[in-house]
Amino acid sequence: MEELIGLLVLLAILVIVIKGGIQTFQRNWILAIIMLLLLTPIWVVWAIVEIFMDKPVKQPIQVQMQPIEVTVNQNNKEG
Repeated sequence: MEELIGLLVLLAILVIVIKGGIQTFQRNWILAIIMLLLLTPIWVVWAIVEIFMDKPVKQPIQVQMQPIEVTVNQNNKEG
């Protein structure tokens, strides 16, 4: 019975780390890869914290085009 409870707790922790890990890659994939490869324990803590944070939202880049006024002064002096 104790093995079953331990297995369920381990499974729950694994699911939390996987869901949080997905959010870490959505938030900053370059940092997530570096931390996963070099600093795995810190990445696991980050993944667990991500479960309690808002989901990362990718906002489209909005470019506002404004008209440009150009004034050209031309002086032709011959003489």
